[in-house]
Amino acid sequence: MAKISVVTVTNRPGGIDMQWSALERQTFGDFEWVLCDTLADKRDEVLKKFSGGDARIKHIQQNKPKEGSVTGLAQAENQALRSCSGEMCVMLQDYIW
Repeated sequence: MAKISVVTVTNRPGGIDMQWSALERQTFGDFEWVLCDTLADKRDEVLKKFSGGDARIKHIQQNKPKEGSVTGLAQAENQALRSCSGEMCVMLQDYIW
């Protein structure tokens, strides 16, 4: 179990290499990165390649929004939060480093 779970929800192409690079440089390494991603099925292998398959990454496929939902963002955040194992949780928006 990680001390901190870092949650990112994304549905946009690109940017996750920048975020992983920033997380990887942290001096505190007892974290997991829970990446809830609409495009997980298309970029899982790319993520594994540039991260070296780091075990701290939980890359999960975002569930489809419920019928009639205006946005799937809250659902995706809840899905990611359910996947966290850290004692504390922080949200990290995509394209932020």
